[in-house]
Amino acid sequence: MSIKKSFIAPGLALLLLTNLHATDTFTIKNKTLKEAIEIISKKADIPYIVNSKLIEDKKAKNIENVKGLKETLKKLLEGTNLSSTIENDTIFIKEKNTTKLEKSSLGEVNIVENIYNTTETSNSYTITNMNSATKMNLSIKDTPQSISVLTNEQLNDIGVEYLEDITDIATGISYDKNNGSTPTFYSRGFEIKNFQVNGINRYMPNRGTAKAQDLSIYDRVEIVRGATGLLSGTGEPSATINLVRKKAYSKEFNSSISLETGSWDKYKTQIDLMSKLNDKGTIRGRLIASYEEENSFIDEIEEEKKVLFGTIEADLSDKTLLTLGSSYVNTRVDNSIRSLLPVTFSDGSKTTSLDRSTWLGSDWTYKDSTEKSQFIELEHYLKNDIKVHATYTHTNFSLPEKNTLVNGAIWGTLNQALNKNTGAGLVNFVQAYYPKRETKTDSFDIYTSVPFELFNLEHEFLMGYSISKTKNYTEYAWNYDSPDINTYNNSRAEEPNWGDFDTFDDSKVTQTGLYAASKLSLSDDLKVILGARLANYKEEGILRRNEIDLEYKNEIIPYAGIIYNINDIYSLYGSYTEIFQVQNLRNQEAKLLEPVEGVNYEIGAKASFLNNKLNTTLSLFRIEQDNIGQVDGVIQGTGERAYKAVEGSTSKGVEFEVAGDLTDSIQLLLGYSYFKLEDAQNNKMNTSNPNKQFKLNAKYYKDKFSIGGGVNWKSAAFEGDARQEAYLLANLFGEYNFTKSLSGQLNINNLFDKKYYSSVHSFGVNYGEPRSFNFKLKYTF
Repeated sequence: MSIKKSFIAPGLALLLLTNLHATDTFTIKNKTLKEAIEIISKKADIPYIVNSKLIEDKKAKNIENVKGLKETLKKLLEGTNLSSTIENDTIFIKEKNTTKLEKSSLGEVNIVENIYNTTETSNSYTITNMNSATKMNLSIKDTPQSISVLTNEQLNDIGVEYLEDITDIATGISYDKNNGSTPTFYSRGFEIKNFQVNGINRYMPNRGTAKAQDLSIYDRVEIVRGATGLLSGTGEPSATINLVRKKAYSKEFNSSISLETGSWDKYKTQIDLMSKLNDKGTIRGRLIASYEEENSFIDEIEEEKKVLFGTIEADLSDKTLLTLGSSYVNTRVDNSIRSLLPVTFSDGSKTTSLDRSTWLGSDWTYKDSTEKSQFIELEHYLKNDIKVHATYTHTNFSLPEKNTLVNGAIWGTLNQALNKNTGAGLVNFVQAYYPKRETKTDSFDIYTSVPFELFNLEHEFLMGYSISKTKNYTEYAWNYDSPDINTYNNSRAEEPNWGDFDTFDDSKVTQTGLYAASKLSLSDDLKVILGARLANYKEEGILRRNEIDLEYKNEIIPYAGIIYNINDIYSLYGSYTEIFQVQNLRNQEAKLLEPVEGVNYEIGAKASFLNNKLNTTLSLFRIEQDNIGQVDGVIQGTGERAYKAVEGSTSKGVEFEVAGDLTDSIQLLLGYSYFKLEDAQNNKMNTSNPNKQFKLNAKYYKDKFSIGGGVNWKSAAFEGDARQEAYLLANLFGEYNFTKSLSGQLNINNLFDKKYYSSVHSFGVNYGEPRSFNFKLKYTF
């Protein structure tokens, strides 16, 4: 029987945390007794049980470099009239005059289930369990796919504030702003299209700004590389990025306020309030609010961001947890652009003399993205640890914008138009998605997980159903009578009289899926995961001014994985899944391309050292696909990009990652990735995406300070006349705790001020950010 089920009742804290070696050493300074016990338990792989009233308002004794768990507990509890024992892999703490800690003597008990649900309090670079790959609560070592978990500690240390910033540290993930401000993420050579929040598919706008995805409301980012058709609806072969929301986990008042300033006039304020909402703490709440103003290294661009997030958790019973909440994120970008810089001047020479701050926009342009989301989750445990989990999410994303696209006088001649000496030659094409542009998504998912024992071995069966409905509506205007501009003297197009706006998008997408999976133990060391998803997809209405009527029924997407545990440290794994990805790309005749189909193979080895504090993964993959859309001129009679279906493409490669705690004072995140993507004729594909990446970030911390840094290396990328040679970026960060409550942190990015292209395309390039700094002052109360 699990510990969770053995001690359920209100008044007692039970925390599932990490295992400790007898040779480990502990230092505890300036903590309450409750905080000290939690720290020790988190560094161990066993829970603790104590009546919460026994440790309320008590100060912990300072200890330094005490070796061993038993000796640490003994010294910590000296003078408290409390004693500790370790029985059945559990720490029991009781009054010295209590002869036996029986279930009947515990009084009211309460569960605070923490370590498997949040990384905020773990202070670690890794996580014990996650379920983004299969919805089963598996350790990283027991998951038969290549995965990364960017914990709260990593995000805070590196200064990762927005979704696009994860590409600085995440293994094998890159991004490209291919029209000035629209982010596209890549893995294994393919665009990432699967995004989730708490395991539920989330619409990610393909226009706007990645900074609309503010990570301050998320506890961690889980990335599953490779196809995930079992859970995500389609077997898209790149990766799935799952953002896990922060939780209202604290039963005490636990809050903070932070102030930030940085390069390009950045100013940010954030407040995070968390507390119990009733006497017993069975209802808890959390509120996060932030406001930010920031300019850009590109001239004239200004950005304002507002974030508001609230959530409430309620223990409806000792077996039922209800979570509900809402979020609001608004990002306003003034003087925005949707244009790349030309690769060559009109005389054929390269445009490397252009400054990184070159702005090609107009002062009437803007983007105003707003994302509103409401969610409710219900988790209930039946007998024998059978779990039922249901989630509903409603999201409304709106993005009215007015913008310009810079090109030559003839569409597609950006690279031959700009006069190097005069700055003349370019033309502004102006467009507006205005006044109404929004996407509404309703998603529902329910599943049940049933652990069972057969032939003295543990197994698990999972079955679920999901449905999502997305409605898109956009009104649009385009002005073909576009004036000449001058790049050097900021001569720009005036806002035109738009006239009538017509319907650009008015479509509805419905996806449903019935999925099932089983984790079967063939022996204590050999396990297999078998599953499949029965998927349905329907899209109808108007898409980019064209009628669309797509429907695919009862597409079966199988999944299989195998894990062999060599010993407690090492394991081998393999997995297989099929790929079925609907695409709404059109060829030159404006006909839709057929869905991408293929298979994803992966094998690898994993290891978990130092009692799961340090995880490593080595994976080899091969992806075979047909019907991949590749750029092929423009659609006849329009300026829109056309695509052709490529048959027989193959992506193969390797990924390696090390993440976690090397010692009590050193934390590490290291990743290397390589892929080779070719079509049936061995022609390289997607060469604008670097096929080799190496990322290393490390931190050393002791007492009141921590210091760290990292490097991010990418191989060459090229397309047409545009090319970026391999380059390396470096960063530094440091934090100092002035008091127990007040800390300051400084981050420096692009330390050596490397000038490089962050986007490389035959139709234009983008520069990456110059050297920048960010300073944050945080007060906890």
